[in-house]
Amino acid sequence: MSSECDDTMNDLQTVSVIVPAYNAEKNIATLIESLLNLDYPKELLEIIIVDNNSNDRTKEIVKQYPVKLLEEKKIQSSYATRNTGVRNSKGEILAFTDADCIVDDDWLNKGIECLQKGIEDIIIGEVKSLTNHELNIFEKYDKITAFTHSCKTWNLVTPKKVFDKVGFFNKRLISGGDIEWGERAKEKGLKIFYCKQAVVYHPLRKSFHNLLKKQIRVGYGVGQKSKRIKFYNFPQQIIKLFGKYFLWVLWVGRMIVNSYRTDKITFFDLLSLCPIIIIFGLATTYGKIMGKV
Repeated sequence: MSSECDDTMNDLQTVSVIVPAYNAEKNIATLIESLLNLDYPKELLEIIIVDNNSNDRTKEIVKQYPVKLLEEKKIQSSYATRNTGVRNSKGEILAFTDADCIVDDDWLNKGIECLQKGIEDIIIGEVKSLTNHELNIFEKYDKITAFTHSCKTWNLVTPKKVFDKVGFFNKRLISGGDIEWGERAKEKGLKIFYCKQAVVYHPLRKSFHNLLKKQIRVGYGVGQKSKRIKFYNFPQQIIKLFGKYFLWVLWVGRMIVNSYRTDKITFFDLLSLCPIIIIFGLATTYGKIMGKV
């Protein structure tokens, strides 16, 4: 029996879980405890929390747990913070999540099982809402639009050697650096696979203000990746941006209509979400313009 266990252990790879943290005192302990409860051999697991100039009790709380605490002091960026974790990690496999998430006990095992099939290079897992109450209209919007199967670092598992091929996250981007990294990975011919069994829980944004800030930030990140606005051609570029705005409204509107058709929201919710889509679309467009300037 012991030899079988030893063989199983030998087949398992070392893993580093990397979490960026900024003013995360409200959630970081819950996340760390969920990571410590992972059903992965502790001797093969490294948990890295990278603080990004927090001015609350985040570092003090992290120091209470048997995890590695690093700091990214030079650049205020979650992507620079993740890069610091990657550079200082020892694991053959890297797993990413966020400071306000909670992971399932079998999160790592399920993600690594998908990697071991040998045909995928990057695993993105399932993200579910972390809530036990009836959702308000803004939480419903966030749930419909945020939890898409795109390459996001709140639930991502990949061999460390992938970073040798793709490079680090773009530390310059305010938002969307994980998606941009995934696009580079695809350009390199790497395969990205969605694993429904690797589950992470993430809280929903509850207020109009928080969602508005998010949409502006997302738009800004998209703008940063695009060509700068050339002011001699300003009117044409603005027209093009608003053309993309209408396409965005149609795209989000389709997701919301599909949610209504599948009984995930009511008809009243559908009507309530219509003006919200228009406003958040404008906020995203504003962010794009600011990111391009």
